[in-house]
This record gives sequence, structure tokens and C-alpha cells, in this order.
Amino acid sequence: MKPLLHNANWDFDWQDQYRYVTPILLPAGSTLRMVYRYDNSSGNPRNPDYPPRRVRWGQNSSDEMGDVWFQFVTADEPSRARLVADCGRKVLAEDAIGSETLLQGEPGIPRLHEAAAAIFLSLGQVHRGVSHLERSLQLDPESVEAHYNLATARAWQGRTSDAISHLEAVLNTMPTHAGAHVNLGAILRARGDIAGAAAHLQRAIELDPGSAAAHANYGGVLVQQGHISRSIDEYRAALRIKPGLTEPLTELAWTLSTSPAASLRNPDEAVALGEKARSATNGRDVLALDALGAAYANAGRFDDAVRTVDAALQLIPSGATGAEDTRRLLRERRALYLRRQPYRDAGRMERER
Repeated sequence: MKPLLHNANWDFDWQDQYRYVTPILLPAGSTLRMVYRYDNSSGNPRNPDYPPRRVRWGQNSSDEMGDVWFQFVTADEPSRARLVADCGRKVLAEDAIGSETLLQGEPGIPRLHEAAAAIFLSLGQVHRGVSHLERSLQLDPESVEAHYNLATARAWQGRTSDAISHLEAVLNTMPTHAGAHVNLGAILRARGDIAGAAAHLQRAIELDPGSAAAHANYGGVLVQQGHISRSIDEYRAALRIKPGLTEPLTELAWTLSTSPAASLRNPDEAVALGEKARSATNGRDVLALDALGAAYANAGRFDDAVRTVDAALQLIPSGATGAEDTRRLLRERRALYLRRQPYRDAGRMERER
């Protein structure tokens, strides 16, 4: 065991950042332990509380908030990514404990429940997050943050009707909440309410033109409405904001390679987008591979198209809903590619202007 930092006579004025003259090498598997000893007795002249009182964890200087942070430099970028991910999970887990400790002392503060909920949702503990959000709304029924985050949690749980109700509550209080318009538009789109989705997504873009999610979802709505050229514009707008978004990459690759209108097809761009979609999904997404296969075929790379469809077929789980229909469609396209013919999707013809 080697001490890295020791202060036997702590003073608040010593709280600062310190750097080693010579960096210390920590071998793989090293464990860092922090030990704090508090003297909250009346015999401690620095104890601010007379008479002494119990001190709990908190975020104020009068609370117990002992903490030590170390700055690391890793040997390579993959190690850095692992360190960041591991530290992030650890910090969130500690924050979760801390947030509920704070609530033990002040259970009637809505914002503390909302902060706790955000942590638990980030940890994937949806039920615990929902519990805090529901308590927040009991205390403050018009809380925009609680309604918005509860809508997100309910959507994760598949309870889309509840999600819609909470998003509508957000917009009743704050009609200019762009995120609520985006999420409500996305949910309505998934439920088949294309007109309702379009209205909310158009409003979201007006409020926040930099929302990639709004442009991507609106692109999907425009495809369903037959506005193919406009959908291309929206998908490209989404990719300018977030170049790695899967839906715009996949849908653009599909449109630019399968549209019956030659004026809409762009073989080189379609292949580039399809390859980015495959990379973004680690080659594990059937739709991305299907789009890439169609792009290869449209570019005359039929052998690549067949291999890509074969990879997609391997990903379809047996017994999954719609699995047989998906296999049938992929096999039909594969047969076209073997005959050196590209696939044309009548649904990507410009139907309305």
C-alpha cells in the first residue's frame, strides 16, 4: 500500500488541486482507497457546530462531503474510453445513494426527487426513477421537468398513452418546449398519426432548428406523406447536425438507391451513407444492411449486395414477429441481385409536391 495524499491536520483552506511533480504509474488492477476520519466533537476547535450535531452527506460545506478526485492519463484511447465509462457508472451509483440520503432529510422538495429520478433513469433503473417523478408531481403537479422525464420513462416502458398525456401537460404549461414537441411527434409517428406527428415536428423545427431528432423524424413523416424530395432535405439536415444518426443514414441510402425516379438516385452517395450506417450499427442492424445491399446493387456492385443481404439474413432471430416476412423480402431482393438487377421501391417515388 502506498499513500498518494495525506493530510493529518485538515484545514478548509487546503482544499485545492494538487499535481505530482513526477506522475505516478498505476499498474493494471490497482485499487485506490480514500479514508476520511472526522472529529465532530466539542474538542475540535474547527467544528463549526456548537453543540455538536449529526452531519449527513450533502452538497453544502456544512454537510459531510469528503471526496477526492484523481486525474489520470491513460496509455491509449481505448483505455481512456473504458476508464471514462467505468468512472461514469461509479459516480452515478454514488450520486444515487447521495440523492436518496438528501431526500431522507428533505422528502418534500420536488426538485430533489427530480434530480434523483434523472440519476436512476441514467442507470437504467426506470421503476425507481418513475417513483421519484410521481412523487415530484404529487408535490408540484405542474412541474415541466417531472412531466417531461416521466413521459420519457413511460415511452421506454411502452406506455405511450401515458407518455402522450405527460407531454401534453408539458406543452400546456410551456408551449415552446421544443423537446416535448419532438418526442410527441415521434410517438404519434410510431402510432400512425402522421398528421399529428407532422404538426408537432414542424413546430419543433421552428423552435429549435438544431434538433437532429426533429429533422430525422420529420424526414420519416415526409416519406409516409409521399414528399420524397423534402424528406431527403430533412434527413440531410439531421446528418449535418449529427452525422452518425442511424435513421437518416439508412433511409437516405435506401431512397438514393431504390427510388424509381432516376433524378433522385445517387449511387455514390447512397453507398457512402449505407457504409456509414453499417459502421454506426456495428453491422448488426438488418435495415442498415438491407439499405447498403440496395445501394451496392444500384452502383452495380452486385456481389457485394448479395454478401450484405446474406449478412442481414443471419441477423433475423427465429420466431420474432415479422421475421418470415422480412426473410422473404430480403430473399426476393437477393434473387434480383443475383440476376444483376437493382431493387426499385415504388414507395420512394415522389407522389405529392
